[in-house]
Amino acid sequence: MSEVDRLKREGRHAEAAELLLARGEPGPAAELFAAVWEFPRAVEAALAAGAPVDAYRHALGAKDRQLVEPVLERLLVEPAAARAAGSIALARGQLRDAARLAAAAGEPAAAAAHFEEAGELGAAAELLERVGDARAAGRLYERHLAAHEDDLGARLALGRILAGFGRTEPAIEHLQQVHRGANDAATRQAAGRLLVRAFDQLGMEEAAVRTLDALRAEDPSLPRSVHALLAGERPASAGAEEPLLAGRYRVRRTLGAGGTGRVLLAEDSFFAREVAIKVLSTVEGPKGRDALVRFAREARLSAALDHPNVVRVLDYVPEGPFLVMEWMVGGTLEERLFPDAEARRRGAMVPLAPGIVRHVLTGVLAALSAAHRRGVVHRDVKPANVFFGAAGEVKLGDFGAAHLLDLGATRTGALIGTMAYMAPEQIASASALHPATDLYALGVLAHAMITGALPFPGPDFVEQHLSAPPPPLSRAAPAWLAGDPGSLAALESLLLGLLAKSPDERPESALAVIEALDRLPWPALERDHGRADAPRRSLPAPEAPPPAAPVGRYVTLPAAGRVGPGRARDELLGREVELVAPEGAARAALLRFAALSSPDVQAVYGLADPADPASPIVLEALEPPVQVDRAALVRAVEALEAAGLHHGSLARSIASSAGRTVLRLPLGPTEQPDREALAALAPSSPDRREGRG
Repeated sequence: MSEVDRLKREGRHAEAAELLLARGEPGPAAELFAAVWEFPRAVEAALAAGAPVDAYRHALGAKDRQLVEPVLERLLVEPAAARAAGSIALARGQLRDAARLAAAAGEPAAAAAHFEEAGELGAAAELLERVGDARAAGRLYERHLAAHEDDLGARLALGRILAGFGRTEPAIEHLQQVHRGANDAATRQAAGRLLVRAFDQLGMEEAAVRTLDALRAEDPSLPRSVHALLAGERPASAGAEEPLLAGRYRVRRTLGAGGTGRVLLAEDSFFAREVAIKVLSTVEGPKGRDALVRFAREARLSAALDHPNVVRVLDYVPEGPFLVMEWMVGGTLEERLFPDAEARRRGAMVPLAPGIVRHVLTGVLAALSAAHRRGVVHRDVKPANVFFGAAGEVKLGDFGAAHLLDLGATRTGALIGTMAYMAPEQIASASALHPATDLYALGVLAHAMITGALPFPGPDFVEQHLSAPPPPLSRAAPAWLAGDPGSLAALESLLLGLLAKSPDERPESALAVIEALDRLPWPALERDHGRADAPRRSLPAPEAPPPAAPVGRYVTLPAAGRVGPGRARDELLGREVELVAPEGAARAALLRFAALSSPDVQAVYGLADPADPASPIVLEALEPPVQVDRAALVRAVEALEAAGLHHGSLARSIASSAGRTVLRLPLGPTEQPDREALAALAPSSPDRREGRG
C-alpha cells in the first residue's frame, strides 16, 4: 500500500494531499483538499495543475466570491475552458457566472439568456444588440430603463435602435435625455450626432442646426453644415455595427442553431441582398474533421447542382468555416407540418392540401433527379431540408450528408441521416447506397404530408424500417382522397412502392415518380379538398357530400375588411397575397415588373398556376399607407428607371407593407411621368439640406 493510500485510509486526506503536492501531482491533491473542505488549497492545487475548470468548481464549493473571482477572470480569457465551466455554473445556479462564461466562449445569445434570467437586463440587451437581434435588445433596454432611469448608456443604445427601426420621435426623446445629462463628452457627442440625423429625417431643420452648434462648441473640428456632417456618416442601423464576415457579410440575426452550428441571416454588402450563412461549430478530434469534410462536400455538391429546385450555395469560406446560401424566406416544410413548438414536441403533424402535396413532391423529385443524374445521393431528405422561396418555389437543401456513388459505403457513412426517414439499406449498410435510398425517404415524406403522421412512428425506428410492413394509405386517408377510390388506390400503390424494403422494388427513378404523380387526377382531388378536415376514414367511404368549390394553393378571402384587389390566402406559405387578372396589353405590362427586385416596389410572386399562362398573377399583399416615406418613393422610381420601366400612376399607388412605404404596381393606363408625379407629391428633400450653417 502506498503512503498516500495509507493516509487516505486513516482519514488524513490533507496530509495525503500535501504528499501528492510534494511529488508534483497537484491534480489529485486538489481533489483530496476539496474532500475535506480545504477549498482555498484545492483551488491553488488545481490551478497549479493547469485545471482552471476544476479550480472554479472548488472555489464555488467554498461559497466565497473572493476565491471565485480570480479563477473566473482566468477562465474568461480561455474560451474552451469557459465553455466547460459554464455548465458547472448553471448546475450550481450561478447565472451571472454562466452568462459571463458563455460570452467568453463565443456564445453571446446564450449569455444574453442567462443575463436576462439573472435580472441583468442591460447586459443581456447589449449582447443581443451585438449579435444583431436589435428588436429583442430594444425590448430589454426598455425594461431595464424602467428600473434604472439614470443608465444613460442603455438609453443611448435604445435611442440608436429606435432610430434604426424608423421610430424617430421616441428615439429623439431618449437621445435628448442623454445629450443633456451625460457627463462625458464622448457620450454627448454620440447622442448629439444621432439627434442631428433624427431631426433632419423629420424635417426639423432648426433643431438639427442647434444640435450641431452644440456639438461644435465642444468639437470645433466638426463640419459647419448639417449636410456635410451627415454625408460622412452612415445612417443609424437597427443592428449592431459588427465587423463584416469575410469583409462582405453583415450579420442581422440568428435564424437557428444546433449541435453542429448555427444559421445566420446576413446582408451581402457587395450585391445588396439578404443571404443565409451556415456556420460550422469547431469540434476537436475525428468528429470535428468528419464534420468539416461533410461541410466542404456540401459546398462543392450544392454549387455543382445548379438547379432551380436546389438551394444555391453562393460562397464558401473555409477560414470560417461557413457557407453562404440564398435566403429562403418562405421557411421550411417542417414549419408547415408542425404549426407550433408544442406540436413539434409532441410530433403532431398537420396534413396538407392536395395541391400543396403535389407541388412539394414535384419540386423535391426534380431536385433529386438532378442530383441522381450526377451520381449524388442526398441521404437526408426530410421536412427540415425542404425550403420555400418568396414565391413558394420548392428547393432541396443541406447536401452535407450527400454521398457520391463511386465512393462505396461504410457503416459509419451510411448512418448519416435522420432515423425517421432512413431507408433500410442506409441503416443496415447491406449494400452501396442507391438513388432509391432517397426515394424511400420521399415516400416517408409523402405519407406524412398526406396523412399527418409518419408511416413508421417509432420509437424503434430501426426495427420498423428493417422489418415492419408499410401501412396502407387507406388506413389513414384524408377525406379528399378516401372519397376517390381510384385515386386512393393509385397513390397507395405508389407509396407502397416507394417504401419497399428492397431498393430493387422501388420506382426506377425520381423521374418515374414524377410521371406517376402526373397521372393522378389532381384537379378532382383539389375540388374535394373542401372535405379535408372531415374525420379520416377507411374504405369503403360513406356517401360524400357535394364537392366544394375548386380549392388549390390560393384560397379567396371575403372582400369585407380586406384591402386590395383579389385578396387570397397562400396555403403553402401561410400568408395573404393579391390575385389580379389583367388582360391583353395591361397583363403584358404588369408581367414586365416581375423581373424587378426592390423592397420599395410591390413584389410579383408569379402565376397562380405556372402551367397556365392565363392564370391570375400573384402579387405581394399591401395595405393603405400609414405615413408616406418620400425617400422610399424616390428609391422606387430610381429602381424602375434602372430597369427601364415606367409606372405612370404613382400618385394613386402608394401603399404600405409591414410599416414601410411601398409603390403598388399599376393595373391601369399610365397617366403621368414618374418624376413629375414624384415632384408633385411633396417638395424635393435632398437639396434642402445643402448650405446649412
